[in-house]
Formats: sequence, structure tokens, C-alpha cells
Amino acid sequence: MNPLNRFSDRAEDYAQYRPNYPKEAIAVMISGFENPSELLAADVGAGTGIG
Repeated sequence: MNPLNRFSDRAEDYAQYRPNYPKEAIAVMISGFENPSELLAADVGAGTGIG
């Protein structure tokens, strides 16, 4: 199996089974920013989120 294609058709599974962050957790994460409403993007985790 070509490793470049190994996960190409897994987006639907990822979206279905990856847990969302609770709104309260997001609020805590952005509370340290001076103007959180001006944020365009945030990288809130590293890795797959598994385990």
C-alpha cells in the first residue's frame, strides 16, 4: 500500500469520531490573548488527538 494514500479516504471517519473541544475549554485557551475576537486561527493541539 502506498503510504501517501493510506489516510486519503478517512476524512469522514475523522470528522465523525474526533471529539470537539467544549466551548468552555476554548474560552480558557483564548482568554490569555489581548483581543481574542481578532484571532484568525489557532493551533490548539499537536498530534492526532488519539490517546
